Amino acid sequence: MYFDSSILTALGLDPARATPGPQEVYLGLFAGVYRAGMTLGGKTVLVLGEGENASVAEQLVKDLGAKEVICRTRTPGGGFPAGEEDARVEYLIYADEPAHDDDHLPLSLDAFPHLEGVVDMTVRPLRSRLLLTAEERDLLSMGGLFPTVAAAVIRAAANAGATPSPGEMDRAYKTLLLARANLAVTGLRFDGAEPVAKVLSRLSGRPLVRVPNTPAGIASLSAYEGKLLLLEEGIAEKEEALYPAAQNSRIVFVAPPLDTLQENRDTLGEKYRRILPTYSSFCDRTFEYRGDPATTARAIYDSFLSDPYLRRNI
Repeated sequence: MYFDSSILTALGLDPARATPGPQEVYLGLFAGVYRAGMTLGGKTVLVLGEGENASVAEQLVKDLGAKEVICRTRTPGGGFPAGEEDARVEYLIYADEPAHDDDHLPLSLDAFPHLEGVVDMTVRPLRSRLLLTAEERDLLSMGGLFPTVAAAVIRAAANAGATPSPGEMDRAYKTLLLARANLAVTGLRFDGAEPVAKVLSRLSGRPLVRVPNTPAGIASLSAYEGKLLLLEEGIAEKEEALYPAAQNSRIVFVAPPLDTLQENRDTLGEKYRRILPTYSSFCDRTFEYRGDPATTARAIYDSFLSDPYLRRNI
């Protein structure tokens, strides 16, 4: 069974005593499914993968009263086959091991016309291609970090003879999420992104990493964790940059106030009107910059601390 032991270390737990077994993984996955608002009773569920994670997912889905459970493993070629049952599938659980090695969609979601939700037990990155696709389709979705953290908290509580609470799981999850998630800032050159990023670096204590608008810079995005990233102008306009940027980052767009742009009819105003849809789609949120980097940085950081992971239902 795949488990990221660094999670235990980050939560201050002893990997020798706190590594979850199948029962804790089962309970952690249950906690995550419940937290994500997924109702599997009476549904048709497809479980992708093999090994203990897939077995645990299959058992949980059956215990929750799924109408039909379909299990599918990889073909010798490495992919997952399609099936005639796909038209009935309402929930998909990706539980292959180790799931974090995959950097592609295991199956196209176009094959599932009645899909309501997706669970991806991948722990790294925070947002896999499967999860990103599900979020952009506004499906219910859950990545692997929360159920993995929940399983660790459950094991630690059992060792201490205590009963873990949902609040403990949420606090541990948020602690780890804040440590792993990047905060990425982008915008047009000379329009506030750089001074805001510098203040954010000081506020957060995170190293400031400048990411150039080059193939190498874009490729490096997926390697960062827990950093303050300054994305050079133009990266947001490149389709190939979205996935590496979205993997582990909350991305914000720093721009002049909308009322100013609407009134501005010169070249700069026209440029913003052209790029706003692209930048708004690439980024998780837009923040106004009125010339005071400290004010904008404080608003961004407070928002990040409140919710470091934003669903990309854009």
